[in-house]
Amino acid sequence: MFNDKNVVVTGSTGGLGSVVVRHFLDNGARVYAVYRSGKKFKGVFKDVLKNKNLYGVKANLLKEGDVEKIFKFVRRHGGVDFLINCVGGYFEGKMIFELKESEFDEMIDLNLRSAFLCSKWALRDMILKRNGRIVNISSTLALKPSPGKGAYIVSKAGLIALTEVIAEEVKDFNITCNVILPSVIATEENKKSMPGVDYSNWVDPYDLARFIGYLCSEEAKGINGAVIKFPGKV
Repeated sequence: MFNDKNVVVTGSTGGLGSVVVRHFLDNGARVYAVYRSGKKFKGVFKDVLKNKNLYGVKANLLKEGDVEKIFKFVRRHGGVDFLINCVGGYFEGKMIFELKESEFDEMIDLNLRSAFLCSKWALRDMILKRNGRIVNISSTLALKPSPGKGAYIVSKAGLIALTEVIAEEVKDFNITCNVILPSVIATEENKKSMPGVDYSNWVDPYDLARFIGYLCSEEAKGINGAVIKFPGKV
């Protein structure tokens, strides 16, 4: 399905990112899995480390120099075709007037700045190729804010705006940029953080990975700038 396609996946060692990496590997793509910790990368992907289509790329996505190096590396194989921005973070428990500046900045950095920098450098290759797909992961909370989650919500709402701007800017280059808004994703980390909760209605990360793959397919070339709710049964 994705033979000879180059896919960059950020947040690759996370609960969603690791599933997305495997989905694209299973479908023949060359996957550039971006990570911060080499030890964690080897642990998460120990079963596929010998796959010739898996490339681990260590980078700090808040440093533009590191981000630029990712896409220079991918250029050796023809440049990026798909960018999947899975990296992110979550913070709750404080109202806006209680937030430290550093806490607000952390959410903006993880959920918005990283996607901006990766999209910036991915687009430079995609525009030259006149083809590409970007998929961002926001949250249903971005459309229905609730108290005590302000920094997270603002950052995820900003990601929606970023998606829509990019979609308008590149629509004449056969490039699409879409954003998915899941509710709680049933990752192992989320399950452990909320013990005793019935997670059967949460979003299945495998279902989400398959939908991300669909947005990168030729069948979805007409979908651009879409803000897509993916709430599961919550």
